Amino acid sequence: MAWLGTYAKRIPITIEYTFGGTQRVDATVADFPVLVYISAASGISDDDASCVFDELTSDENALKIAVTTSDGTTECSVEIEKWDDANEKAWLWVKVPSVSHTADTPLYLYYDADHAASTKDNSAGNKVGLCADGSAATHAVWDANFKMVHHMTGANAAALDDSTSNNNDVTDPDVGAPTYDQAGKIANAVEFDGTNDALNVPDSADFDFAGDFTLELWGIPHTPDAYKVLLQRYDVGDKDGYLLCTYSTGNGNWRSVTYVNPAAVTCDSDGDSSGGWQHIVLARSGTTNTLYVDGVAQTDTEELGGAIASDEILHIAESYEGTSRFDGLIDEVRISDDDRSAAWIKASYYSGADNLLTWGSEEEEVQTLLPSAIASLEAFGTAVVTGPIIASGIESAEAFGAHQLNFTVLPSAIISLEAFGTPQLNFILLLSAIESAEAFGSLNVAYQQFLSPDAIVSVEAFGTSKIVLFLLPSAIVSAEAFGTAKLNFILVPNGIVTLEAFGTTKLIRIIRPTERLVGSTSVSKDDVVAQNYFHLSKFTAGVTDDIIQIKIYADGIMSAKVAVYADNAGEPGALLNAVDVAQSLVAGWNIINFPATSIVQGTDYWLAFNSG
Repeated sequence: MAWLGTYAKRIPITIEYTFGGTQRVDATVADFPVLVYISAASGISDDDASCVFDELTSDENALKIAVTTSDGTTECSVEIEKWDDANEKAWLWVKVPSVSHTADTPLYLYYDADHAASTKDNSAGNKVGLCADGSAATHAVWDANFKMVHHMTGANAAALDDSTSNNNDVTDPDVGAPTYDQAGKIANAVEFDGTNDALNVPDSADFDFAGDFTLELWGIPHTPDAYKVLLQRYDVGDKDGYLLCTYSTGNGNWRSVTYVNPAAVTCDSDGDSSGGWQHIVLARSGTTNTLYVDGVAQTDTEELGGAIASDEILHIAESYEGTSRFDGLIDEVRISDDDRSAAWIKASYYSGADNLLTWGSEEEEVQTLLPSAIASLEAFGTAVVTGPIIASGIESAEAFGAHQLNFTVLPSAIISLEAFGTPQLNFILLLSAIESAEAFGSLNVAYQQFLSPDAIVSVEAFGTSKIVLFLLPSAIVSAEAFGTAKLNFILVPNGIVTLEAFGTTKLIRIIRPTERLVGSTSVSKDDVVAQNYFHLSKFTAGVTDDIIQIKIYADGIMSAKVAVYADNAGEPGALLNAVDVAQSLVAGWNIINFPATSIVQGTDYWLAFNSG
């Protein structure tokens, strides 16, 4: 599965088209705004998604998130209605391109405290905005048919901004003071006292409809047995408008009214308005006016079409006369110039009730390393999968063992592994030791030797004119350079430091248990004849310690002399210590006891060697 950018973590989210025997999405809906509620008890199954807050740790990091479609990389526009890190709760609105009614719709929520925050301009990587910022990212969540969206979350009327780009913001009519930021169905809501509390939205052509329209909100009345207005726009002169209210029928049934001069039609709900939060929708399609309660079309539908045009303001929690004020809470008020389908309205109910999603477990990025872009490999411990190293001519690395590691991580960090020009990567790291290997193409391997007795592991071909080198977690004995482009490498059990191509000089092999050497160069015999040594290798001490032994590989029986020099501006300087090996070296590896010679971490030195 593809991964979005450099985000460190993500959680899979699933929009369930059906769950527990209940169909929640009856027909495919496009550009659908789905609620993503993040908490310790989220979605249908009360899944724990609090790991998001564990990573981000503050409200300031709320914009360091992204939501994608099922491919893991296509970003969706996101509006953050509220982010409450202290209580580990957040409410997001995500525009999903398509929600299927025949299959689940997967999403991914990415988050990373070290990621750059969204600039909120709805460009790639910046598709997340805040409810109150009026940003392009926020507006993009709501399709062009939405003429007003009020989440009713805010400390005062001025904070209740329209989330669409139409700027149909609320005003306080100064008749009373509603109570803001009360616990709502979705984040917060506004509470009205039924006496002198109300909100208004100035007159706008966005609220005039030539044909279809949809009104929707969540409401909970304190007095469900009376006529109280939740939403109304009505022009006394033109006698055009619409109304959502409770009515005195029964125990305060829900009612919608559509006014088209000179007629009006009323739709009453099948049940009453008691029993907690309910989702109320009036949708007109053509001439058919339908009232929905909690996603279900009510029995009482009425026919009345025609244009609705008015010069009046939109009233929230009061009638056009400033009377019949609503006593209760109102949340999530929306107006569209489109007849939202029955499937859309039903899915909106399940979404607003946080009863549409299920959550998976937190995932972290699995990296695949390519030969042209390998800068470093860090030590990950003993059982971590980080992906295969893919070299020229190799499409994948085999998985070895129960942990399915695709490369060996040495006891300390591997600092750098460089590619060698056109041949690219000339080595592969495997979990197990390699006892045999084959080279394919025009150049065969002439020499290989491995110390480890572990099981034989198969090796892929690197292509033509490639040198196959194998780096093992145990001590690495030797590998010869072939052709005209020789390799020089210095290997220590604590880490592989650097590999560089350097011309035609023969190979020097050095192993020391406590050193980590950073960088290596080699010069020709003619350059160092004055030192009476045939081979030089410059190294940087990785630790502060004493050199007491040097391990040398000999091709045959010989004597040798070894020395360590200080560095002088990139050249061998003062002699620190030297030793003549009195006994003859044997073919293979030889341990030479060396006079204790202090080296300092980060300091350059030269190791010189001559055989006789």
